[in-house]
Amino acid sequence: SKKISRFKGAGDLVYYVTGGFNIWQHEYGQNQIGLLGETAVYSSITTSDVSWLTGNPSQDALQGVNRRMHLARVEPDFIQGGTMTLNILGRPFARGTVENNGPFPFDPDTGKIDLRVEHREVRLQFNSNTLGGNYEMGRIMITAELGDQRP
Repeated sequence: SKKISRFKGAGDLVYYVTGGFNIWQHEYGQNQIGLLGETAVYSSITTSDVSWLTGNPSQDALQGVNRRMHLARVEPDFIQGGTMTLNILGRPFARGTVENNGPFPFDPDTGKIDLRVEHREVRLQFNSNTLGGNYEMGRIMITAELGDQRP
């Protein structure tokens, strides 16, 4: 077999093989590489449940406050390439149907995302589906207030 440079373009052969199968380079870097070019690779992360029932967002201790959580603001803290989106996944009860509020897009220059979302249990989902997208999460800050009483 004759070795070809591994930094070829999308769909280029990596090795020529006599009497066998060719080896293709499908992915390199942060994008999916196919015969027609590069496409973004979708990725997401989701936090665990946040609620007033199991403590406040900064500690895990029973508070005894049976109220909904009103999210007023999320301050994303990412080292990121490309635009990302935030979805607020909320439930009225532990076994309730998940409601998706979003998407709320943000880029590396976004300092805050103002919201008016209220649920009893809340999860934050961050998504990336941008060509060349990449991210590292830091400390996410939320502004939360006591919402209405339990439904």
